[in-house]
Amino acid sequence: MSMASLLANYLGNSQTLSVLVEDIDTTWKPAHSYGADSLVAVELRFWFSNEVKVNMFVFNILANDSIAELG
Repeated sequence: MSMASLLANYLGNSQTLSVLVEDIDTTWKPAHSYGADSLVAVELRFWFSNEVKVNMFVFNILANDSIAELG
């Protein structure tokens, strides 16, 4: 499973966002287009750190990069 797929699953199963996993387009849309704000970005940063062992900056998560580009 790719990093983008893992992240889409996490976003889709998040208690914070009201987005279905199958509605997440990892190739074109950034995380903020699904309602991710700074609080969600901090949660995602924690997820990246624990699950994938990657140090991700909140600013990168909130940038205009697609979800695939984050991974």
